[in-house]
Amino acid sequence: MEKVEVISNINASPQRIFDYITNPANIPIILPGLVENSNVPELPLKDGSVFNYKYQMYGMVFDGTWTVLDIKSPNIYKAHTTGGIESDWLIEINESSGGSEVKLTVSYEIPGMLFKKITGTILRKINEKEGELMIHNLKTVLESED
Repeated sequence: MEKVEVISNINASPQRIFDYITNPANIPIILPGLVENSNVPELPLKDGSVFNYKYQMYGMVFDGTWTVLDIKSPNIYKAHTTGGIESDWLIEINESSGGSEVKLTVSYEIPGMLFKKITGTILRKINEKEGELMIHNLKTVLESED
């Protein structure tokens, strides 16, 4: 499995960050390539909650399922995806001076069909930038809200 890890400080409380990222309607705003989340269960999400996603990567569209594995407000959000892309997501939020430290860790399998379009090294670098952009967008949204 490949792995992306991003750590950033955000000027917002852990609870505010947690509430934002555990609402599937918010994620297309901050995650590049995520087209939509659908069949979202009643909020708040809990362990075992499942919904569908549509994700565009390198000109290909992947449909899959997002399953919440572990959710502990306001610090832990862990999920697993199946479908076109198999991945494990862990978002850890901890209070830090002036706000919160957010750590995103994504482990994923590179779908074989992508190797026909792009090499593994390039794919890893693009995915690292996409993880950084997701956290940057989260920071921008939460630090810009009044």
